Amino acid sequence: MEKTKITYKGHDIVINFERFDFFVTGPMAEGREGPLCYPSRNLAEEAIDKFDKLQASKQFTEKVELEVWDEEGSPATITGINRHTKGIKGIAKEKCHPCPIVYPNVPWIQKTLKQIKELKRMTQELREKVNPYELKSSWGYGRVDDPVEYGHIMTELKNDYKRKKEKAQITFREKSS
Repeated sequence: MEKTKITYKGHDIVINFERFDFFVTGPMAEGREGPLCYPSRNLAEEAIDKFDKLQASKQFTEKVELEVWDEEGSPATITGINRHTKGIKGIAKEKCHPCPIVYPNVPWIQKTLKQIKELKRMTQELREKVNPYELKSSWGYGRVDDPVEYGHIMTELKNDYKRKKEKAQITFREKSS
């Protein structure tokens, strides 16, 4: 009895030339008493393809519960991945940026995230204190080709500098006393 074996996607297809049958062994045939039998190689490969597709589709229904910290150090749970957007499922919508940042729920990470949140708050407070003294030069005047216009802009810059410096010094004296 002549037999030939070919491998297709992790399965063995054994061809029996006496009966011209195609026997499939491998993951698809696990748990059965014997190999699966098909009348043609094409049908055997199609059956393997369907099996692989079914196995892959089972991943879509896989349940997960991964405990994480969000960017602010608050607890959250990842429940899966959105098949259409590839985004993380389970993170609260109001916290969900286009791509939420989450971390494993390890205590030191939560503590560090809370420190970062506090530093951001402090930075914002400090930024609000210095913003009134920002000079226009930090965001520019645009292109200047005319020497007269350049002179006006320089005068404007000097006046803005003087005004804001005096105001900042007065504010400092008031806070110091």
